[in-house]
Amino acid sequence: MTPIQDIDVVTEKGTKLRIEIRRQPGGSSVSLQELLTSGSFAGAYFPFSSPHFVFGSSQLAFEYAIKALRVFLKYADDDVAGVNNPCNCELLHESLQQAVLAALSLGITVTVSR
Repeated sequence: MTPIQDIDVVTEKGTKLRIEIRRQPGGSSVSLQELLTSGSFAGAYFPFSSPHFVFGSSQLAFEYAIKALRVFLKYADDDVAGVNNPCNCELLHESLQQAVLAALSLGITVTVSR
């Protein structure tokens, strides 16, 4: 069974997105997909993933995901406003996510909802 971690992202305009990190041989891959939402992308679905390569760590996969989302959201005049770990999976602890967000100059506090 492949270890997976879901991380929920909320944008400034209320869009809810999900980052899915999977542990692969040699590192981690990431997939981003939109959840049901009342935000600016309501009803839309977009696969946004990196199946063609594997990151050296879950932290690098998360950093890629946040950067990719921010580029995508920029076109909708939106940005990342919140990050939540629904189950706080062991692949990427809250403190590492917080470090990535700080390095990207996002003043967001990661939350954990069990």
